[in-house]
Amino acid sequence: MSVNVRDNDLEFALKRFKTEVARSGTLSIAKERANGYKKPGVRRKEEKKINTINSRRNARNNNNNNSRRSYNSTRNNHKSV
Repeated sequence: MSVNVRDNDLEFALKRFKTEVARSGTLSIAKERANGYKKPGVRRKEEKKINTINSRRNARNNNNNNSRRSYNSTRNNHKSV
């Protein structure tokens, strides 16, 4: 992975490098490998924990979005003349 530095703008090049590394996922893979070997059961347990956290977050966000929609839809349907 490489980033070209133009006009000695190191700040921009560093920012671009960080975004490319984040998108590719190489840093997260390196962190996983640094921790060493994990048994398959431990790996599944960690994945399940992360998935439950994400599903709760998504459910909470969807619930908030639905409540806003219902408020706006009822508000628009009952306009007074």
